[in-house]
Amino acid sequence: MVTIYENAAEKAGIDIRELTLAARQLQRAGKRLGKLGVYLFGGSGSLSLRYDDAYKGPDGMIHNLIIGHISGVCVDGGDGGTNYYGDEFMRGE
Repeated sequence: MVTIYENAAEKAGIDIRELTLAARQLQRAGKRLGKLGVYLFGGSGSLSLRYDDAYKGPDGMIHNLIIGHISGVCVDGGDGGTNYYGDEFMRGE
């Protein structure tokens, strides 16, 4: 379900029709990725495509596999921290 807060969109000067279309496209993309076991993580001004392969790093924490990045979009959702934790893959929180 996509919920658009029309009053807020109008206050921001955003075209509600365009916003709704974009939100529905994002929802469809998220569902397609979910079927692949992939989720989007936003942070640091980009989106990363992540997969939970249950990798446990030397710090004892689970670090998800980074399988792609999407740049040029406005996102936030955490610090988006990534690092290498003992294997050859970049991982995130």
